[in-house]
Amino acid sequence: MAQPILDQMLDKLNFLEKQELYQLMHVIQRRIDEPRVAHKGQQWQEVLLTTGFIAELRPPRNQQPRQRSRIEIQGEPLSQTIIRERR
Repeated sequence: MAQPILDQMLDKLNFLEKQELYQLMHVIQRRIDEPRVAHKGQQWQEVLLTTGFIAELRPPRNQQPRQRSRIEIQGEPLSQTIIRERR
């Protein structure tokens, strides 16, 4: 944004009522919190595709967390074994 436009907007803030300032604050906060990372990631993938670094864009996988079962071991706890072997 050009500095003169920003200066005009800041000057006009002095004429807003308190409720209008709160509304403006909420609009600005929503704008700041917009998820832009996904958009930039998509642009990056398109750049990789056009430059030939990747051959195709695949849709993201829907990975469900796998159900894992505990494995019972004999003897000392595994964490202690790892610590002992690293020394």
